[in-house]
Amino acid sequence: MAVHQSISKGLHLAVLASLALGAGPALSQSFNLTVLPPVASACANNTVSVSVKVTSFDGFTGHVVLSAPQGSNYVHNGFIPQPISPFSFFPDTANFFVYFHPTAAGPITIPITGTPNFGSGASPKTVLSRFNITPSLIGVVLQPYTPKANQTDIGWHPRFAWTDFPGVTFGVELDDDGVVPAIEALNTPLNEVRFDTALEPSTQYMFTTQAVNSCSTTNRLIVNATTAQACFLVDQPIPDNGTLVSTVGIAGNVAENLRLTLGIDHARAGDLKVTLRRLDRTAVVMDRPGFPATANGCNKANVDVVLRDGEPINNENQCEGLGPAMTGPMTPSQPMSIFEGVPATGNWELTVQDMAPGQTGRLYEWCLSSGNSPGDTPFVEFNDDVMVDGFEQFQ
Repeated sequence: MAVHQSISKGLHLAVLASLALGAGPALSQSFNLTVLPPVASACANNTVSVSVKVTSFDGFTGHVVLSAPQGSNYVHNGFIPQPISPFSFFPDTANFFVYFHPTAAGPITIPITGTPNFGSGASPKTVLSRFNITPSLIGVVLQPYTPKANQTDIGWHPRFAWTDFPGVTFGVELDDDGVVPAIEALNTPLNEVRFDTALEPSTQYMFTTQAVNSCSTTNRLIVNATTAQACFLVDQPIPDNGTLVSTVGIAGNVAENLRLTLGIDHARAGDLKVTLRRLDRTAVVMDRPGFPATANGCNKANVDVVLRDGEPINNENQCEGLGPAMTGPMTPSQPMSIFEGVPATGNWELTVQDMAPGQTGRLYEWCLSSGNSPGDTPFVEFNDDVMVDGFEQFQ
């Protein structure tokens, strides 16, 4: 009898164990978090709202409290309503309002955590709310790189350059009298232009730009500058580690207080050596800026300068971090007083040498101006067939 009872008891335990194994583990209640829209676009200095949806599954019927951290470039006022209570097949939704500071910009991600009520058996969940913030332009001040404010002797095809700002379009205008319409107007994502219009000699022009994005605009940047007397559009490549010579004809009385304007596009300004020659007079006006103080000299691009004796800034020491490497009035490497009193009419020669391999560029334009006062005889381009503008290149 004892043996029979032992066998029956063992069979009973085996059946119970078998039933337990077949039933599988008990399901745990839970929920999901979803943010709509997945990525929200907004303007800085504004408030945007997104929806946070809580969906129940596996029979979850508890309450969920939503939370999110504050940030350095935004602030939020919590969630409405709070808490939220989803039921099977019936999600619940809360609104999340975020104010982005004026300095906010670019992609910003805010983690949102849902914490279930104690005893629900569910675990906290986190979802990422993503925002793409367009920066505010209110209070942004654009600064000119070239030409400088009230600069004289700029070229007839000058580069107009100013501070950059991401994600904007610049509206740019060229004018000479402030009367609508402008001489030339365009929109560009770049922070520099050369206008198609050739400027007139010894004339004041107004360069204007304004940044615009989908949210706001900057104030207008206005730069007034006056053109040189005689300019020569060359727009020819400077051979790498080679030489470009530009010869032009000038008409005038005598050279007085000579000014030389250079517009050169080159990837490394420190490669450049520039020489001006008239008859038996020669001056090296630029001699590899920044070299030999540094191995390659000024390692920034482009030159937009007016060289004139007596200017407080020496071109040898200049290498701007923003905009063209060299801009505005500067002192030449060797004094241009050597040309004082020389007969102006005839050929003038500009030689541009690339003194190091690896970087290339172009001589875009150069200009000459003379005189100490408005009454002095200006330089003009010489149109006699005997003196024809030309250039030559050699390694």
